[in-house]
Amino acid sequence: MRIAIVGIYPRDPSVLRGGVEAVTLRLSEGLARTPGVDEVHVVVSEAGRPLGTTHPAERLTVHSIGG
Repeated sequence: MRIAIVGIYPRDPSVLRGGVEAVTLRLSEGLARTPGVDEVHVVVSEAGRPLGTTHPAERLTVHSIGG
């Protein structure tokens, strides 16, 4: 199963700026560890954030598409 989440994801997971960011981080990490889930993709649209893709955890990909 592949899952996509659209939301606010922290630039640095050790520094959370709010509740929504914390929920998106923890939800995506938990889903990526869930048996039967092959891929979790988080799509982030935030002004000033560099465009591109990062892989903060196994089976977890964050896509920054600009703001």
